[in-house]
Amino acid sequence: MSDCVPYAIHIATGVALEAIISQAEKYGWHPQLGMQAVAGWCLIRNMGFQVTPMTAPEPRATVKQLLSSLDKSKTHIISVDDHWFTVRQGEVFDKGGTHPRTQVRHVFEVGQLQPDSTLFIQSGAGSCGTNGNALNSQSPFDRKCVDDFARNWLAGSTCHRHQRSVYWTSDDHRFVLMKHHGHTDYVDRVRGSTRCGTYYALYDLTKPHPGALGKPCIWLVEGRWLASHWTELSRAVSAAQ
Repeated sequence: MSDCVPYAIHIATGVALEAIISQAEKYGWHPQLGMQAVAGWCLIRNMGFQVTPMTAPEPRATVKQLLSSLDKSKTHIISVDDHWFTVRQGEVFDKGGTHPRTQVRHVFEVGQLQPDSTLFIQSGAGSCGTNGNALNSQSPFDRKCVDDFARNWLAGSTCHRHQRSVYWTSDDHRFVLMKHHGHTDYVDRVRGSTRCGTYYALYDLTKPHPGALGKPCIWLVEGRWLASHWTELSRAVSAAQ
């Protein structure tokens, strides 16, 4: 299997991709070679998914048939013979562009996600949910486009006004949005039409938040990725003040 397994989990759950890859490495994930089917199955099970039995060997349902029968209120990870993709609340996220007549191999149902309780993003000081970072402040799967969400957020209708910055995931990417002096800066620009997924509220990046054990909250969101950008982010915050 290709490396679409970690991506599928990331898209389905909003868990930071690096956290998923660190788990995938335990099961033989390789950035060039990808993952074997059994390794992908073990990873999905390890991430807390309800694993459904493999569909009947013959005849198997086609992707088109399966999509027409799925409960649109739920989220699923689907495997075909050499690929995995995600169907989230009726919306298909399939980088490989699987043909509708392709036969389905496995279907993994993702349970109803509850913010701050089922996402396993950990840091040295504990999970983001216990250190002041509001996870998914609107709903688990708000699919507004990035620009629309940013405008609402800037106006104060999406996030609390005391939150200065947000760490986001879009479908296959993570980036940071800074808020200061009445406008926004994308530290890492993505297409404004990209559909946003999970976001994490970063409070004032220059001051530790209560419960953050003396560290800026940015470290508590996903330290491994953001640590390499800390200098850039600190400079952006300093320049804004």
